[in-house]
Amino acid sequence: MTTSRAEPAAARRDRHDLVVLGAGPAGLAAAVTAATAGARVALIDAGPRPGGQYWRHRPGDDGASHHGWPTFRRLLHGLTAHADRITYLPGHSVWHVERTADEFPGGFRTHAVTTHAVTTHAVTTHTEATHAVATRAVATPPPRGGSERVVDSRTVVVATRAYDRQLPFLGWTLPGVFTAGARRRC
Repeated sequence: MTTSRAEPAAARRDRHDLVVLGAGPAGLAAAVTAATAGARVALIDAGPRPGGQYWRHRPGDDGASHHGWPTFRRLLHGLTAHADRITYLPGHSVWHVERTADEFPGGFRTHAVTTHAVTTHAVTTHTEATHAVATRAVATPPPRGGSERVVDSRTVVVATRAYDRQLPFLGWTLPGVFTAGARRRC
């Protein structure tokens, strides 16, 4: 990997022990487990709410139709309980991760840009220059060009898009029949 010295002057910079990319089941579990052990964690996700594709939900969803909802609620509680150690960045897309050799030797620098201005239910959020706790999720278009966030860390966990939920249909198990998720992996 290369080490870049060029950064936009307006980029906000943070330091953490761990950066977790993705707030689905694996990402939430990694972030909460690391924070429980005392690590300072940045959890970055492009979506407006934690849960990823597996626990995709609308604001106020009671989880009655979701598989594993009690596990999601436990992880969400852990995210809230460790808000002092977890910097949750919803609505951010990571566009570059690189090794660092200067200020944080042997670590990583993660570059993310705001894709949505997001506030989330019962979770401390960091969007652009604000720090707030909100009561519901709202996603709005980012300011022109978005704003960049740079996070330095000792370690990076990549926990992105590992689950594809399928609806069965007649003939879906026959040879040569591909679902959207299977086709994506071909």
